[in-house]
Amino acid sequence: MNNNETKKTYELRITADEIKSTDPTFTMKNLSLGDNYQPKDAYFRTAEGEITRRNYGKNERKISNQTLPRLAIQMFEQSIVSLPESERATFPVCRYHSGDEIIRGIFPDVDSFKKKRKSIEFLIYKYNEDKQIVIYCWSIFSTLLFVQECLKRFGTSGDEFILVYKGKEKKEIRVGETQTMTNHLLKSYVSHLLKSKNLILRGAPGTGKTFLANEMAADVVSNGRTTQINELSEDEKSRIGFVQFHPSYDYTDFVEGLRPTTSDDGVVSFTLKDGSFKSFVEKAKKTKKVNGQDNFEEAWAKFFDAVTEASIEGEGYNKLKTLTGKPVRNLLAYERNEIQGVYPAKTNTYLNHDQIYNVYRGLPGTPKGGFDAYRKAIVKHLKEEFGLKNYTASTVDSTNNQNYVFIIDEINRGEISKIFGELFFSIDPGYRGHKEGVYTQYANLHENPEEKFYIPNNVYIIGTMNDIDRSVDTFDFAMRRRFTFLEIKAEDSAQNMLIQEKTKELMTRLNEAIVAKEKGGLSTDYQIGASYFLSIDNGEETMEQLWDTKLYPLLKDYFRGEHKAKEKLEILEKVYSNDGDLDEAETSTR
Repeated sequence: MNNNETKKTYELRITADEIKSTDPTFTMKNLSLGDNYQPKDAYFRTAEGEITRRNYGKNERKISNQTLPRLAIQMFEQSIVSLPESERATFPVCRYHSGDEIIRGIFPDVDSFKKKRKSIEFLIYKYNEDKQIVIYCWSIFSTLLFVQECLKRFGTSGDEFILVYKGKEKKEIRVGETQTMTNHLLKSYVSHLLKSKNLILRGAPGTGKTFLANEMAADVVSNGRTTQINELSEDEKSRIGFVQFHPSYDYTDFVEGLRPTTSDDGVVSFTLKDGSFKSFVEKAKKTKKVNGQDNFEEAWAKFFDAVTEASIEGEGYNKLKTLTGKPVRNLLAYERNEIQGVYPAKTNTYLNHDQIYNVYRGLPGTPKGGFDAYRKAIVKHLKEEFGLKNYTASTVDSTNNQNYVFIIDEINRGEISKIFGELFFSIDPGYRGHKEGVYTQYANLHENPEEKFYIPNNVYIIGTMNDIDRSVDTFDFAMRRRFTFLEIKAEDSAQNMLIQEKTKELMTRLNEAIVAKEKGGLSTDYQIGASYFLSIDNGEETMEQLWDTKLYPLLKDYFRGEHKAKEKLEILEKVYSNDGDLDEAETSTR
């Protein structure tokens, strides 16, 4: 983007029917180009020309990438709040590229959002003092689909949103470059994991060790295809395990132990049950199916999205034909008991995913086979329009070469040697595989007492730990020798999490003061990672709120027992606050 282009101002008009921009390069097929632009204005306009702008909350920035979607929520707040839960869950928000799956969902809080999408890319809109609306949001164009959907569902004829924007200055176009650097760092971490089998991410609080562990796990199980958990297939997700150690966590939780069970007649007895890690390892040993051909899920997802979009528009999907060539009019989408399906409007011909998949594999859709002619027509349509390949049954491979990753969060908070027991021998990379198994503590209760337990080569372990945690001494030397340790520094976390430059400057200034002899006088282990500062970028907290609710309590704990604690805290607060150029973060108020 040259200097002339960065000076140009463009106007993007969003109606229920179309999204058009005065920028000739704009296309809905590639909304990731929004990284190159910044907003200048956003407003809502009725057919009569009445204009409404954002009712800014306290400390909210006057214009940002979140202004347009917040304005849309402001205009249709009551309608959005009144949506049934099923419609909120499937509400379309973003699709960066044609062919991508649509990012969906309106959530009541951040926790609900993160259960669906483990990402920092969201906005929070507060209403009625303590209620929230949370949706996906990142770049300037990321919520255009959401805004248009609001107009389609809740607007009246002639309503429109206007977004005025311009190209970023060259120095501001950092996302692509930073992302490349971040990917390079991540790949280096993954390389260490693949070589060592067992790796621990250590560092100061808030350096994003758990977040990074999840990204690494996604990369490993997808063979480098993605680092995002939400982009994994269900099979890939099932190959990631997660536990969090704590002082009361023990061998029976991790490996195996006796658990009370009650029979149908009420008699209580004890049964040997596998723990979290052992059951995960057993899954990794299982055989897998190979040499088959089955891309039904991929083709179905595209088809169901197309029918869903047509259903939302009210006309239904009209491209399907019966086996005899007769058009099937107004095909609509539905979801019941978490199973997707389609049906022609004004009929009771419900055709769900599982039934159609049966037909694809040459089986009856249902035991009686009713409506299978429709199901066969859909399979034919999926092959013609959505790339469905002919089904070929898989054969069984005796070796499972798929990668599995087990994450142990806060690994040093448990008594490591007691939790792992004899497995400390098995996790050693030199003793992986069935030839070097061990007898577990309850081997005599197994069906085959002579069978040894082993950890296969396709299982990788990632642990996370805080350097300043007082329980670090529980990690003995025998266990340390079996892990590779990587330090995640505060400055690394800022790069990994892509925090904004001014927020990074704030974080760096505070961390330099923490280790400065005449100020905090602590070691780098006590510096604070970027995850603490994400709430500023996300608009959840102002600088002052972040200090009061998170940073001050943490630093106070650091200096507990020091005779100059109060003086040091005052110095650090002054360092933290002394930046008139730092923008106030957006708060997420109405």
